[in-house]
Amino acid sequence: MKIQHFKVNSGKLILNRDEYNLQSIIDIQARHLTAKDHCGRIFSLALFFSLVGWAFSPAISALSFVFGVFFALLTAKKYELRALFRSSDDAGNQWGVLSRSRKADDFAKFTKIAAEVINHKTSI
Repeated sequence: MKIQHFKVNSGKLILNRDEYNLQSIIDIQARHLTAKDHCGRIFSLALFFSLVGWAFSPAISALSFVFGVFFALLTAKKYELRALFRSSDDAGNQWGVLSRSRKADDFAKFTKIAAEVINHKTSI
C-alpha cells in the first residue's frame, strides 16, 4: 500500500483513508523484514492454502500448498509499518500491520510516521 497522505493530529493517525486512535496505539515501528519474517509468512500461507485444498479434495492439497508458496513469494514486501494496539478485552495487546511496501522511499515515510506518532504521544 502506498502512503499518499498521512496526518497526526487531534488524537488520530490518518493513513490514506484509514484512521487509528492514538490512545489505542502503545508502540509503532517501521521495520525492515528479515528472512525469518518471510519464511514464517510463506509457511503460514502455504499451510492455509493446503488446508483449503484439503477441504475440497485431499488430492489437490499438495498442489495448493505449492500455490500458497508461490503466492507468498509474489506478494512479499520488504518494509512494513506496524503498531502495537491496546486490547479492549482479555486477549492481550496485538501487533497490527498498517502498511507494507517494497520501496526504500516508503520505508523513509514509515520511519517519519513512526517518529511523528511517538513525538505526538510524548508531547501529550
